[in-house]
Amino acid sequence: MKLVLSEFGLFLGRKRNRYVVRNSKEKKEILSTDVEQIHILNPGVSLSISAMRLALTNQTLVVLGSRNGWPHGFVVPAKISGTIRGKREQFLAYQDSRGATLAKRFASGKAYNQRNLLKLLWKNRVRTEPSLAEMLYKASEEVEKLARETEAINGDSVDKIRTDVMNREARASKEYWTAISSLIPAELGFPGRKTRGATDPVNAMLNFGYKAMLFVECWKAIYYAGLDPYAGYLHADRPGKPSLALDFMEEFRQHTVDRVILAIFSKKMLKAEEITEFDEAKNQQRLSKQTIQVLTKEITGQLESDVAYRGERCQLKDAIQNQARSLVAYLMNPAKAYSTFELAW
Repeated sequence: MKLVLSEFGLFLGRKRNRYVVRNSKEKKEILSTDVEQIHILNPGVSLSISAMRLALTNQTLVVLGSRNGWPHGFVVPAKISGTIRGKREQFLAYQDSRGATLAKRFASGKAYNQRNLLKLLWKNRVRTEPSLAEMLYKASEEVEKLARETEAINGDSVDKIRTDVMNREARASKEYWTAISSLIPAELGFPGRKTRGATDPVNAMLNFGYKAMLFVECWKAIYYAGLDPYAGYLHADRPGKPSLALDFMEEFRQHTVDRVILAIFSKKMLKAEEITEFDEAKNQQRLSKQTIQVLTKEITGQLESDVAYRGERCQLKDAIQNQARSLVAYLMNPAKAYSTFELAW
C-alpha cells in the first residue's frame, strides 16, 4: 500500500515494526511491511527518525511531495538491487542505436496509448453519441498514423532523430487533447493542454496527477532497477532534469492519470467550483484540499488495479516496475527488444 500523509498536523512515528500515524484526535497503527511508499504532501506533517529508519530498512521510498506537483525530494535506501552494469550501458546507449530506439519507443508508446484511450472512449459512445464517437475515432486514426511515422524514423543516435520524434509526438498530442477536450465539462473552461504555470482546474489536476503521482512511481521504478533517472533519451539533458524518468512515464500517462480524471468528471465526484481555491500568498488559484484527496485516492487505486500485462494480470504499479527491469534487460542485451506498456481497449 501507499501511505499518503496530506493533512496538516499529522505525525508519523514507530512502534516496533509498525508505523503509528496520529493527530490530535486519533491514532492508527500500520504494519510496516504492508507499506511500499510513504508520500508526504503537506509541509505540516512531521515524522520521527525511528520511523524513517524503519522505512529505509524495508527499502520503502519516502517522498517529500508538494501541493503543486513536483516532489521536493526522495529519501531512499543506501543499497539498491540493480546492477551497476545497467547504468554503464545506459550512458553508452545515448551514442548508439539503442538510445535512438528507446526515444522512438517512448514516443510511439505514448501515442499508441493515446490512440487506445480514444478508441475506448469511442467504443463507449458509438451508440449513444454517434457524432462524438466518430470524432474520437478519426482522432485515434490520426494519432496512430503519427505513431507509425515515429517508429519509421531513421537514425542511429538520439541526436540525429530527436527533432523528428518530438515533432510527431507534439502533433499526436495536439490531436489527442483536441479530441479529449470535447469530453470535459464546458464549465471547467479547459483551454487545451498546458503544463508550466497552468492554474485552470483541468490542467492543474493533470499536472498534479503526472508530477505528484505518476512521476514518483516511475522515478522509483527506474532508481530501484539500478538506472540513473537523470540520463534519458527522448527528453533533452538539462541540469536537474530527470530525463529518463520523464521518458519512461510517457507510456503510462493515459491509463494512470488521463483515464482517472475523465472518470472523476463523468462521475461528478467534484463540483466545478470546488476543484480550485485561491492562494493568497501566490495570488493565484491552486487545487483545493478536497481535490488533492480525491486525486490521490483515485490514482492510487488505479496504480493498484489489475491490468493485462504480457499475457497475464498484475497491478499497474507492478507493471511499471517490470517495465523498468525490461528497460535494463534491453540496455544490457539489445536482442531482448523493449516493448512499451499498452493500454487494452
